[in-house]
Amino acid sequence: MRLVSLPASLWMSTLLVLFFIPLAGLQTVVTLRAPWWNLPVKPIQIWIIASALILFPVSIWILFGKKWAHQLLGVLIVTWVIISSSIAVVSQNFWLGIFVLVTTLYWWMTWNFIRNELNRSYLNPQMKWFQSYPEPLHLFCRVTPIVEGARSESVVYRVARIDEDGVFVFLKKPPIQPQVQVRKSNRFQLEFTLGNRKVVLVGRPVAVLDRQMGMGLKFDGESPDQKKVLGDFVALIRGGGYVA
Repeated sequence: MRLVSLPASLWMSTLLVLFFIPLAGLQTVVTLRAPWWNLPVKPIQIWIIASALILFPVSIWILFGKKWAHQLLGVLIVTWVIISSSIAVVSQNFWLGIFVLVTTLYWWMTWNFIRNELNRSYLNPQMKWFQSYPEPLHLFCRVTPIVEGARSESVVYRVARIDEDGVFVFLKKPPIQPQVQVRKSNRFQLEFTLGNRKVVLVGRPVAVLDRQMGMGLKFDGESPDQKKVLGDFVALIRGGGYVA
């Protein structure tokens, strides 16, 4: 799966991870009990550079929607907490202990924020590595490219996941002729039908499966009325046991 656009939430996730780089310099000062008028410049530089070398790649992987990078970040956080807490206890450094508690809370909030964002329906079809396509819901979506001044053909997709933010749709076989080459600038009309209920929305592509067998779309330009209708529709689907 590849991303064709980067949601603002993933940019925010990256910034939250990178914010710890200057905090590493501050932790060095607290650990060494250095006065502000005589800062240990060399150790601060070393730990800032070391943190950047570790966290910069992790933040880029998160930016591109790699779920395993979130798990790697969790391992790094736990390792940092154990080492920093041990140093605070052994050195009897009260302020380092306070710093570790506050920063641990920050990391916990950041880790959960990233987990929630990477679990958005349009980013995570919940497809196992050995599967060719996701598990389908009992729901279909008629997808029509919105092309100015041209008539576009519709294709009926299966729905893997749907929530108030977006949807992940897929085909069980690769299309012989793709509707369009999916790009960031594309917009699609999405028509969902369940019983006698029908919802029509517009979505922009965020993620695309290999061979364009599916795509994650973020709902775009919804009016307040459409948001309410969508919320009721998703609640109906969940109530019927159709949404995992």
